[in-house]
Amino acid sequence: MFLAAANKFLGTNHFIFLGICIIIIVTSLILLKKYKVSFNTVLNIMLGVAIISELIKISEYIVPYTDEVGKVIGVYFNKQGLPFHLCSIQIIFLFLVKISKEGSFKNKLLAFQYPTAFLGALLALLLATITIEFDRPLAWQYFLYHACLLVYGLYIPISKVVKIDTKMFINTCVCLIGLFIVSIYINGLIAVPSQDVINSAGDVIGQTEGMHVWFFYSTKPPIENLPILNLDNGWFVYILSILAIGIISVTLVHIPFLIKDYKEYKQSKKEKSLS
Repeated sequence: MFLAAANKFLGTNHFIFLGICIIIIVTSLILLKKYKVSFNTVLNIMLGVAIISELIKISEYIVPYTDEVGKVIGVYFNKQGLPFHLCSIQIIFLFLVKISKEGSFKNKLLAFQYPTAFLGALLALLLATITIEFDRPLAWQYFLYHACLLVYGLYIPISKVVKIDTKMFINTCVCLIGLFIVSIYINGLIAVPSQDVINSAGDVIGQTEGMHVWFFYSTKPPIENLPILNLDNGWFVYILSILAIGIISVTLVHIPFLIKDYKEYKQSKKEKSLS
């Protein structure tokens, strides 16, 4: 059974935040379409949201460390706050889109952002992997950032800033799988395993507290007890499951574009045969 405490996944606070996000998403998309806001304006707004979001994250993930008498002698950044999740890494992509010249690279990046920003943000809102409390800035950052990111992702095809076709779809799938594989190495590189604490007599008296990260959820499910996405049948089955769900989801949101591309291909082939 899922935990349904007020500040947990599927708890009261989660549903309230979802309601707020739905209002923001629907209102934003209606206004953007009604006033035909340029994609560049939406990009600039999303960049501003992303910067504020990261500043809040930094303030929340800064952890003080003390000496033997409890005096704070410095701080460190909790590695779980690094921007290596699919939604967090969009911040890097936003800046790349902003500074890139018109061309193949920028088009591929925008085509990649459409499904990954949209679907990634949607799943983040639905699964809510944080403690959800109204007096916690990180909770507001989490939900509002993902709501804005979802709007940004959907506005890419709405604004027609890039042509999404079969080639772009294949490129997106290849890049997504590549990033997923890289995340396994990143998670292993950053993780600090627990170690035995041994006294002078050679006895194990405890363990140090390890630190693990799970960017892209390639090494750990986002939430315990999820159907399909769990480790009940081993890590390899889990990996294949999450990759399959990811590719199927990306394919589903590309179906209208794939159909349109196929019709254009058939029409072009017909015109060539008649000429």
